[in-house]
Amino acid sequence: MVAKAVACGRFFGLLIGEPVEPMPESDAALMIQSIFRRDRAKKDVLEKRKYDEAAMVIGRKGTAYLAKRALDGANSQRQAKAQMEAATRVQALQRRRMVQRDMRRTCAEGEAMNASRGRSSLRAEAAPPPAMKPKPPAPKRVGGGFTRSSTKARPHGSRLT
Repeated sequence: MVAKAVACGRFFGLLIGEPVEPMPESDAALMIQSIFRRDRAKKDVLEKRKYDEAAMVIGRKGTAYLAKRALDGANSQRQAKAQMEAATRVQALQRRRMVQRDMRRTCAEGEAMNASRGRSSLRAEAAPPPAMKPKPPAPKRVGGGFTRSSTKARPHGSRLT
């Protein structure tokens, strides 16, 4: 039968399984210290394993969060670009309609003048309205309406000139 020593001393010996003969005090102290050290080492290994597992979980979750944030940033940039293009198209359409309205008004005024003078319509002589191109977007504003003077990165706290 295999026995495990739990505690020893000058006047007694406790062994799970069988009794132990009394031993010198220094040997008993060494045996107790070695048992405590072994138990403490096992607890330290378990605790280190827990910390390592927690670090792995945090690392995985952190990486997933950063990846999601990067994708969200790319999506928002894409959406902002699409929104700018849509706004440009709407503005171009509105400008074209305004030019066409002004041309009609001008032609109508010219016809009214020619009718009073007895001339033929100017509509046949009028050139078709020019093809309108979308106006490029205005430069982005920074701060209190000031535009950035250069594209170089400035240190924190520097003033715009």
